[in-house]
Amino acid sequence: MAKHGISIVSTCEELSYPWEENPKISERIDAICKKYNIACLGTGVNPGFLMDYLPSVLSSVCKNIESIKVERIQDASPRRVPFQQKIGAGLDLEAFKKKELTGTLRHVGLKESVYFLAQSIGLKLDEVTEDLKPVIAEDNINVTSMNIKKGNARGVEQISHGYVNGTSKIEMHFKAAIGEPRSFDRVTIKGVPSFVSEIDTGINGDIATCAITINSVKSILKAPSGLHTMATIAVPGYIN
Repeated sequence: MAKHGISIVSTCEELSYPWEENPKISERIDAICKKYNIACLGTGVNPGFLMDYLPSVLSSVCKNIESIKVERIQDASPRRVPFQQKIGAGLDLEAFKKKELTGTLRHVGLKESVYFLAQSIGLKLDEVTEDLKPVIAEDNINVTSMNIKKGNARGVEQISHGYVNGTSKIEMHFKAAIGEPRSFDRVTIKGVPSFVSEIDTGINGDIATCAITINSVKSILKAPSGLHTMATIAVPGYIN
């Protein structure tokens, strides 16, 4: 695509902020983009907006920031079946663990969101951690796409921390499970001022991923050549 002079908007999760986890590949992609004078952007609803770009925008009204916590809690019942499978819904705990070890059972991009947000607010992190565990069904659950037995996984919960001098400055809490009682997206900033911003019922990830990909087109076409993140392009908006 670069050789043909076509700029790129990708939904590859790791591409949303690849510089820390994949520095060599990032440098290579950046060099190719500049060689052929095109721009490349990794985005999506998450990563790409809800847990990284949005809190970075909210941070702009703060005089001082002590810590930021970002939560995305989803009832996965109305989501597409591949998403439900990706979070391990319906698996017994042994099968869940086996799939987890292959790296295919998780929300991809949580660490990238931590690094993105840290860069946006000028934090140099000493350590970034990530933990994953199944969300266990306390009763039998029957939905259109599957039947989940009591004791099996109904989804996944992941928490990532970004530390400075042993103190967690950024916390990302992602939970997606069948039968979750309430969906919401929440950003909590402790600082001056301290505040909480919440989207009740949360953003539908399937719709929003398609939308932000298309709505970023104008911004990436105006961007200078190279590998970009949502922080280095003009603010995208709805394209009518």
